[in-house]
Amino acid sequence: MYSFLTQEDYDRLLANGKEQEALSERDEWKDHVPVVLLSLRETGCRWLLTEVSPDDPEIVFGLCDLGLGFPEQGSVSLTELEDLRNPFGQKVEREQSFRTDRSLGYFTDLAGKYRKIVLPEEIVASQMGRER
Repeated sequence: MYSFLTQEDYDRLLANGKEQEALSERDEWKDHVPVVLLSLRETGCRWLLTEVSPDDPEIVFGLCDLGLGFPEQGSVSLTELEDLRNPFGQKVEREQSFRTDRSLGYFTDLAGKYRKIVLPEEIVASQMGRER
């Protein structure tokens, strides 16, 4: 298992991937709720993951933000995430407090507006800081 995923996270990601695969056979698609938010401290890199490919359980899909101002939906290798380090040697981490009932499309829209992955509570906090 990967250091940033629990077995429960992985099982949910895989279940979403299997559901998406079944839907795609009927030319349908579901905008899943992200299961996990990963980040690499001090870099601006974040990943909101929704599903694992049933055909390749090493590949996950979600909203990927490499901290360059161009977040986009796409796939990423879990092994590559596991091997990533920031300049201080820290690894990718799961943001423990992340919980949502919003779809990936919602976060993609926010990321388009703010040019990075943001959470609703981060937007509120930044707006409150400007009001002071």
